[in-house]
Amino acid sequence: MEQMKATTAAVAVLEEADDALGTLSPHEELLLRLRFGIGGRRQSIPVIARHFGVRAQDLLDLEARALARLRQNALAKEHLRRHTSPRL
Repeated sequence: MEQMKATTAAVAVLEEADDALGTLSPHEELLLRLRFGIGGRRQSIPVIARHFGVRAQDLLDLEARALARLRQNALAKEHLRRHTSPRL
């Protein structure tokens, strides 16, 4: 029973991650999936930089912008949820 709860929780987390990453551009989404091993094996900065054809520092800049967009999107979603929920 505990394993089933853990599996259900893991699936929910992956679905939430997919939803959040879906708000990004395809390149940003792929970058973060590779960088953090979401849905696969985590890749190193040099490997991902070669994949995208950029320098490692440029990749880190792209990563920072993608993470900032994720935070911004999450804050906007939370703000919308709070302001559109029925008041009790």
